[in-house]
Amino acid sequence: MEVLQPQRQLGTHALFQVVHNHQRAQAMEKARSLPGLVVEDAASGTRAAQFELALDSTELVDGSIHLSLVHAVELFDRASMERMAGHYVRVLQALADDGAQEVGSLPLLGEDERQALLRQAPAAIALRAAGCLHGRVESQARCQPQAPALRSEGHTLSYAQLNAEANRLAHRLIALGVRPESRVGIAMQRSVEMVVGLLAILKAGGAYVPLDPDYPVDRLAHMVEDSGIALVLTQAAVRERIPGAVALQVLEIDTLDLSGEPGTDPQVEVNPDSLAYVIYTSGSTGRPKGAQLSHRNVARLLDATEAWFGFGPDDVWTLFHSYAFDFSVWEIFGALCTGGRLVVVPYWVSRSPQDFLALLRAERVTVLNQTPSAFGQLVHAVEQDEEGGSGLSLRHVVFGGEALEPESLRPWFDRFGDESP
Repeated sequence: MEVLQPQRQLGTHALFQVVHNHQRAQAMEKARSLPGLVVEDAASGTRAAQFELALDSTELVDGSIHLSLVHAVELFDRASMERMAGHYVRVLQALADDGAQEVGSLPLLGEDERQALLRQAPAAIALRAAGCLHGRVESQARCQPQAPALRSEGHTLSYAQLNAEANRLAHRLIALGVRPESRVGIAMQRSVEMVVGLLAILKAGGAYVPLDPDYPVDRLAHMVEDSGIALVLTQAAVRERIPGAVALQVLEIDTLDLSGEPGTDPQVEVNPDSLAYVIYTSGSTGRPKGAQLSHRNVARLLDATEAWFGFGPDDVWTLFHSYAFDFSVWEIFGALCTGGRLVVVPYWVSRSPQDFLALLRAERVTVLNQTPSAFGQLVHAVEQDEEGGSGLSLRHVVFGGEALEPESLRPWFDRFGDESP
């Protein structure tokens, strides 16, 4: 308390609001055994809650444990507490049945409660199999092979072309020893080749480790060493920026001759729980820390938001962020797994709100994903724009990466309202 100096409020504990008290009833049992003394249990009536939620457990002499929940009535009603008690008992029963199971697999919901939630869920996501990310892109290539999938600085690939190019590279990676969950580095500038490389790594069964060549050398060196990659995909122009490249197997994607590789989908055993990528965050210790995500993690996000947004083949997305920033996963696979067109935003355009505004108009972008700070710069560009922001085709603006202050959106709403562009 002396070190933290938390702000104090009457009626609220300064450090915590949920507590578990465990006690043994030995003293009471000893009192019952005293000669000439009659001890009876008496109901204590309603107890005043000292915390928002308290679990009291009392271990009795017969080995049983009595549990009680004490809660703040202004925060929880009786029905909520009964459900919570049921969840807790269900977890305890599961642990008693199998104490070796993982915490993430413990059941919380009873069958009735689970079925009730499923009835409320959109039909599109109820019990849907997650599937692998590259498998969803392959499905788009079969369903709409000639539809535009990827565009970068005037270069466009259809879904059939994107899939075939990624397949040829994937077959080469497999021949070089990439196996399911092998970690493969990728150090490239924003480009069509970069997206092809990501997809190829997944098709080979591997997990991609993005190494943004614009990152500081010491950060990249830590990521290379910590991830344990043995192979890295890159471009000739940025190869020299990869620390430790002499000890790695390096493929320059823009100089590779893949004409002899098949364009068919590789038959690699990958499941939804296989590792898809490792993206390094800043880390609480100041050292970048690798976040490991599976195909299922991303697929669940796409499925869970499908009913909200209704993304489809008519949508145009931008890849605005660095592919080493986790927001890019949503941008890339949100577009390609739903049949949309992904526009790779050149780095210099992403740094110029005026040029980015022009790109949004020219490409008729419908789905824009932004951090609140980047969107604030775009709003300022719209305010200074001679056309006043006209000509935009935006259908959705999705925020992420930072906390959003709703008041910061007022200039946008004052100009466009909440329905357009």
